[in-house]
Amino acid sequence: RDSPPMRAALASPRAARPATTIVRALSTAPRAPRVADGETLDVLGASKLRVVQSKVGYRTGVDALALAWFARRSRGDVESFADRACDLGAGSSGAVGLAYALSGARPARATFVEAQRDSCERLRRSVETNARASDAFDVVLGDVVEDARALLDDRKMRRAFDVVLTNPPFFEATRGTPPKNKEKKGARFGILEDGGAATIHDFIGFAKEALREDGEFFVVYPSLGRARLLAAMVAAFGDDAVRATDVFDHEGASRPSLVFARATLRGYPGDAVETSCALYQEARVGEGKRAYVDSFEMFLQRVAQAGAGV
Repeated sequence: RDSPPMRAALASPRAARPATTIVRALSTAPRAPRVADGETLDVLGASKLRVVQSKVGYRTGVDALALAWFARRSRGDVESFADRACDLGAGSSGAVGLAYALSGARPARATFVEAQRDSCERLRRSVETNARASDAFDVVLGDVVEDARALLDDRKMRRAFDVVLTNPPFFEATRGTPPKNKEKKGARFGILEDGGAATIHDFIGFAKEALREDGEFFVVYPSLGRARLLAAMVAAFGDDAVRATDVFDHEGASRPSLVFARATLRGYPGDAVETSCALYQEARVGEGKRAYVDSFEMFLQRVAQAGAGV
């Protein structure tokens, strides 16, 4: 059936940006989003999240869902509180923010920020498709460089969030060869539509301003960039306020493939302790599906159950 009505509010700090779409699901009946030519409606594995993505653009990977799992696990008892979360650089799927929000026990409150206009339009449909009647989801068009002040002040995002999550561009715009596809260029290198670029420092700086005093910031990054990520986070938050967890593809893997990092304005008690986790139970063999580690699988099932009535 047709998507539920939405209210939209526009600001004009820079060519009518950022724009906010406030998503409220009016029914728990299943909704099929509009899917245009060149797009696909995809189900993200065991999470059952349904998202609209470009056939040739950036496609959501397991790292997005894994970050949401790590953040939810780190935050503790999901029965006791309802976080207000921000998915920074949400892409067209909003998978990080959706998985985190829907895995909580209480009605979800989340804001999804995306810099690319086409991706943001797909994001709106993805978020709308998965929103429950009790959820309060905002979809915002804007970047963490040119639109930072408008987002933080005009959109009242400064000191607004218990949790900020980001699966940021992994590559530096000044190194390597960016792909020609605009969406991939933005997702992987942080290259903005006006030709500028958003660096990991920009994402970290924005997150620091958006966090509440007792909030936490969560990032997933390739293990090869671990030192660069942690140096940037320590520079912004301080050495006692940053913690890292090495992420192995599977139990028994010899080296990590990703790193989860988290930070808080107040700092963490005690000395930093090296921690690690794995995503899969076994190494890949052929093209068959692999089983996730139990806690990750249970998290994805919780997300799927939350969306079962959507």
